[in-house]
Amino acid sequence: TMQAPRKLASYIHRIGVVGPEDADRLGRELAARAGVEEVAVDPEAGVAYLKVDRQVFDAGSLPGGRS
Repeated sequence: TMQAPRKLASYIHRIGVVGPEDADRLGRELAARAGVEEVAVDPEAGVAYLKVDRQVFDAGSLPGGRS
């Protein structure tokens, strides 16, 4: 039998407007956090869009801005 897919939640993290290099670095930092499965950073809008496993994810540990 196949295993049921995990339920992931969307999370928006405000990072402030950043340049492309900082956006790449921040994306890597966010992706390395426990519970973060996917990251898309929009540097001009100042936000990072995350797909997270809420059972593992700790929003309080995020770098680079405020949630």
